[in-house]
Amino acid sequence: MSGETISATEAERIGLINRVFPVEGFAQHVDAFLSKFTAQSKVVLELTKRAVDTGLYRPCMEAISRAEDLYMNEMMKTEDAGEGLKAFLEKRTPMWKNR
Repeated sequence: MSGETISATEAERIGLINRVFPVEGFAQHVDAFLSKFTAQSKVVLELTKRAVDTGLYRPCMEAISRAEDLYMNEMMKTEDAGEGLKAFLEKRTPMWKNR
């Protein structure tokens, strides 16, 4: 907000960005980083993002209550939530349907 230019290393250090990758092999590093997310259920990731966004700038207990409501009343009704629980109990990789 000061208008100062900062390095990528400094941006990572202060939490402005998640990771810094070298130019050489950049695409491969990005793909590996993103694979942690793309392997997950799209619908559950969207609901998780909504839960985080809903809680921003709210008192802690209100944010927790809103996130809990979202998870219990929306996320747990998705097919992928059921698949995730079933896969966990069966000790296997989930087969996401993004529904």
